[in-house]
Amino acid sequence: MAATHTSEQVPLKLLINNETNSVIFAEAGKDFVDVLFSFLTFPIGTIARLVRKESDMKPVRVGCISSLYESVESLDKECPYKELLVRPRNSSNHYCKRLKLNIDDTEPNLFNSPFAYYDCPKIYDNICKGFVKASETFIITNDLIFMPTSLDTAIDMLLNCGIKTISSVQKVTVNVTKEKVLDLLKFFLLSKSTLTDLFLEKKPFLEWSCFSACGVANNSSMSIKTEVKLVMRESDGRVLFAQGEQEFVEFILSFLILPLGKAACMLGGNSSLGCVVGMYKSIVDLDENKYFMSEEMKNRLVNAEVAPLFLSRSPSYVPGTTIFNITDELLVVPVSQNSTVSLPINLKTPLNDLKEKIVTIGVKEGLSILKASLTSKSALTNGLSHLLNETELEK
Repeated sequence: MAATHTSEQVPLKLLINNETNSVIFAEAGKDFVDVLFSFLTFPIGTIARLVRKESDMKPVRVGCISSLYESVESLDKECPYKELLVRPRNSSNHYCKRLKLNIDDTEPNLFNSPFAYYDCPKIYDNICKGFVKASETFIITNDLIFMPTSLDTAIDMLLNCGIKTISSVQKVTVNVTKEKVLDLLKFFLLSKSTLTDLFLEKKPFLEWSCFSACGVANNSSMSIKTEVKLVMRESDGRVLFAQGEQEFVEFILSFLILPLGKAACMLGGNSSLGCVVGMYKSIVDLDENKYFMSEEMKNRLVNAEVAPLFLSRSPSYVPGTTIFNITDELLVVPVSQNSTVSLPINLKTPLNDLKEKIVTIGVKEGLSILKASLTSKSALTNGLSHLLNETELEK
């Protein structure tokens, strides 16, 4: 994706360690900070769609979310409100679309545009532009932790990097384009050294950290309790697929409409997803009165809400009469006589190696599956490991 596609640019100052060819930190103002913060308002389905686009960096996949998104795309009559899942509305869209570099190209439709005035130019004139105050600047670490700019902070960071002389560092200014922001989103999700990988063109280590089955906090009003049948491979204890009622299927599908910041909030910051958690926690620590346009703007990042629907109540994404198999990678497959027989065959598992287990999915299990879907390629095996009476497996 060539940078000539847009003339908009945002400057970013980088301090580079010449000895290690790595970014020590960046210094940025409102325009760049707003763009990076806006990622937390993106629904996870939007993220899955954006990161598979070509840019200076190749398309990437996000845990099991990419396969979930692609399987929903392939549904038709089995998912009458598919468009709500594959093109979910950002509840902060009317703020993000006013940013200099906004890569969320989702357009409102009948079902996810709750009020016509959201797209009225006169109303936009009275809406804040972005999230942080124009008067503030921030120091951003290589792994995207944000701190207010101060001389003491800058000196401490230099000393912590072992910098002893000014000749060891180089200060450069780069111009970030809209096309570069797409690369930034990819590194943000998959790299622990985002600024170095993005601007010094280092080959990043784009592999998922091992899923950790530690507890997750229930920082939400989420409610779920349903029985699910798991079909497992007895030889290694892996879940091949799950089969549940409408409530369980729609819970899994709802991952796609969940804003990234809301997911981080629900998981209590307990995730190893790229630089997401570090940035999220640093935003939580920032004073909303001093650094943000308003308290609401901070809340839109750290506790982002799902966009309200045009309908008076949320629609059922799938008919209650349709049964689905959900694989370990979160492929959603409508059950038919053919698929019931072919699924174990496609998974290359002997029939005598299969076993069934009925489990109850509650809030703890639901949040654990969500975490595993973002940070591993085995959402069910990892997310339900505490129910499977097996030792924890690597993905």
